[in-house]
Amino acid sequence: MSLSFPGVVTAAVALLAALAQSEVSLWLIVPDSGRPGVLRAQGASALQDAGFDVGSLRTGTAPRVLVVYPRALADDAAVGTVLEMVREGAGLVVVYTLSADVAQRQNELLEPWGVELVPAQRGTGQTDVRPHPITRGVEKLFAWRMAASLRGVEALLVQGDNIIAGAVEGGAGRLVVLPLDAVVPGQESDAIPLPNLRLLVQAAQWAARFKEQPAAGRQAGADPQGPGDVQQARPEGEVEEPLQPELTVPSPGSRGKFSAVAMLDIAAADEGWPAIREAVVKLVSALGLKPQQVPQPGKPPSQAQAAAEKSEREPPNEELARLPLLRALQDDPALVVVGSCRDFADAEEVALAAYVESGGAALLLPRGTDKTNRRLVELNGVLAKFGMGALLGRPGGLPTLGASRILADVPAPKELPPGAIIIGHRGLDLVRVGDKSALRVLQSEAGRVAVADPVPLAVSKPEKAASEWWQSVLQAILRWLVEGMEFGQ
Repeated sequence: MSLSFPGVVTAAVALLAALAQSEVSLWLIVPDSGRPGVLRAQGASALQDAGFDVGSLRTGTAPRVLVVYPRALADDAAVGTVLEMVREGAGLVVVYTLSADVAQRQNELLEPWGVELVPAQRGTGQTDVRPHPITRGVEKLFAWRMAASLRGVEALLVQGDNIIAGAVEGGAGRLVVLPLDAVVPGQESDAIPLPNLRLLVQAAQWAARFKEQPAAGRQAGADPQGPGDVQQARPEGEVEEPLQPELTVPSPGSRGKFSAVAMLDIAAADEGWPAIREAVVKLVSALGLKPQQVPQPGKPPSQAQAAAEKSEREPPNEELARLPLLRALQDDPALVVVGSCRDFADAEEVALAAYVESGGAALLLPRGTDKTNRRLVELNGVLAKFGMGALLGRPGGLPTLGASRILADVPAPKELPPGAIIIGHRGLDLVRVGDKSALRVLQSEAGRVAVADPVPLAVSKPEKAASEWWQSVLQAILRWLVEGMEFGQ
């Protein structure tokens, strides 16, 4: 196993080649520049991560859904092509603007659905998110105040008396209408916030009628490939949820050889971290891995670590000493556990992402309070590399589990205390409390990532049952994280 960037680039080229030979399922029709152009880079990447093969008007293969910014439709022929695809059954997501120069194009796209964009009524800039499969898990969405309102749609986003985003189903097709200011709420140089990306992805999934293959349709006796079967059967009449793309399990040995070491970057001494660290050490030791603490920035390594570095790398690298996670990854550990305990350099975030894509395994533990939210912000920089993030505010309660083989042997759930919410446009929710995720997993290239709320590991004695149950969940997650690895010395 190697962390060399040429190896990562080679893997990326192979992935792009595979996509080029796949059936295109989404046309992304947006300009190349300005704020709408951000969708071409960040939006396309998020849609690909969600399982779409992204093409354009120039693509020959008919799409399952089209995401259109009307200004990108240069002429009547382009509009006619879009409408023809919709008549043939494709879903449509219109990202609208209030610019007068695109009003005619927008009306041509919306009129067949009986949808109107009218001047706004009285209201405020406060955006309320209405329950719908498209808005599921969309927390703290940012959107500018809009001066228009939609008619003829089911409300998704509301500002006062104004519906600024909506959905409609007619005949064999589906339409979603989103304002640009709720998809790309910043400047063209800004990153799209994760909740806004998730809104875009789930809008495309719903419009495309993305459905996961039902369990009954799989080959009898076949082992589900990873947590792709997260969604459980729904009662009749219940609204469908967006697709959770299936993850594949690498064959044994396909992820390379790693040292039987778990690097722990969870050194804080407050907010229950000592108890969390003790539980993590116990869990990784039960896997047969040797836990090692990652030195904190500015602190010298232990004598044993210093001696090893001196013998293997002469002279000692001062830059690596300032970037302890980077240094830890050079030893090819089987597992890296990172908590919201310190600041992270950009180089550490990039190196962790490269390590995972090369076959590594990472468990990320977001923990914070109103007083230490800065720590959560720092860890979100790491999580963003995997298309995920964490927020404060998950309520306590009895969790529900996704129907995945990963958690097949976990005992009946116990009530969890309040903690962090896991969000993102990538990965799969395996544990939810209400509609808020407490545990999310992702396969990224050959590697695997899990993001789990660590709060239940630090609960007091009256809540010991919750801690023990959460440890059984994380033990199953850790087994999945290192599955398919070869362990060396």
